[in-house]
Amino acid sequence: MEKLAPISARLPESGSPTRWRQRTIYFSIFVAGLCLCFGGSLFDLFRFSLHNDLYSHILLMPVISGYLIWIDRQKLNPVFVPARRLAVSFLLPGLALLAAYKLGWQPANENDRLCLLTLAFLFCFATGYAWWLGGQIMRATVFPLAFLIFIVPFPLAVENGLVDFLQHSSAEVSYLMLTCSGMSVLREGTQFSLPGVTFGVAPECSGVRSSLVLFITGLLAAYFFLRRPWPRLTLAALLLPLGILRNAFRIFTLAELAVHYDPNILDSPLHHRGGPIFFAVSLAPFFLLVWLLRKWEARLEKSGR
Repeated sequence: MEKLAPISARLPESGSPTRWRQRTIYFSIFVAGLCLCFGGSLFDLFRFSLHNDLYSHILLMPVISGYLIWIDRQKLNPVFVPARRLAVSFLLPGLALLAAYKLGWQPANENDRLCLLTLAFLFCFATGYAWWLGGQIMRATVFPLAFLIFIVPFPLAVENGLVDFLQHSSAEVSYLMLTCSGMSVLREGTQFSLPGVTFGVAPECSGVRSSLVLFITGLLAAYFFLRRPWPRLTLAALLLPLGILRNAFRIFTLAELAVHYDPNILDSPLHHRGGPIFFAVSLAPFFLLVWLLRKWEARLEKSGR
């Protein structure tokens, strides 16, 4: 009988270091060309993120995604597994978005325009990633790649709907906090009348930016500290309620200080620039939640589930 060669000798040529470097170079050239093609819209996205507080995180997202791939680079298998069908499945919606934009679907506002073009860019980027690096690498880096979705601005209707939801939810929860504290409260929608103080929860007080930052932070924490799907999904599902509670606690604290200490507190730096302080306070229950989920995960692993 013919003696079989060692497994290492039977690896496909595409798994050799030389072929791996070639595919990486081809992919880098593809990305450079893609960035040139989308240069105008990417520059507009850069300027947009600099002048819009809600999207100031956009510039960090590619850096974070790249870092997540880099720290797990030793786990990447250089053996090339073709993923042409996957590449085509990304290419088609990307081309459809570009075609719709070029053929006359011109969004009426900057949010919608940048959302459409940035999504098209991401679909094209994923096409090249799947084509040149293959399905094996794509599966191993699915979270860092999916994380890039946070460079896409919300469509204006979605942004307004999210702000409205968080505004009214925060007003509702803060009203419950005030009544539970024994405060005399007269509420009409998002307007509050307290002893000696009247104020409203404006859209600017919805906490949408800090809630989005908390959500992104929570997804990163789930990736680093949790391994099983259910604990990760549980953490992701609880991040929005935690953001609402954080903002409601901020409104409750300012209202209590205004009534019992100084009504001018509603015009103070604590109100207008105190968001980071309350965000830091919200990290305490956040880390407690992560710790509890790790305990749950350890029990699942111990029981073999």
